[in-house]
Amino acid sequence: MEEWTESSENYKVGKKFPSPSESILRYEATLQLLKDELEKNYEEYHWNNPQFCKAYLALYAAYRELRMMAKRDYRGEIDPNDIRWIHFDHIRNLNR
Repeated sequence: MEEWTESSENYKVGKKFPSPSESILRYEATLQLLKDELEKNYEEYHWNNPQFCKAYLALYAAYRELRMMAKRDYRGEIDPNDIRWIHFDHIRNLNR
């Protein structure tokens, strides 16, 4: 029983304080900036520009990659019960 209590306390402490990599990389702030750019309502002429479309897709790919990195712990595993990243799982539909 003592072992369970200690490990559950470590889990709580680990969730409360960000890991050094999270605080250095600022995953949440960076993801929010990228998400805001992806969710902007761009004008029609932007979408008719192939260079813009390529840049948008590259930004989206970078966003997805960073989101997956943020979800992983130091062992490279994803905790399905970690709800911190849920609001980054979906990009709002564009209003066109």
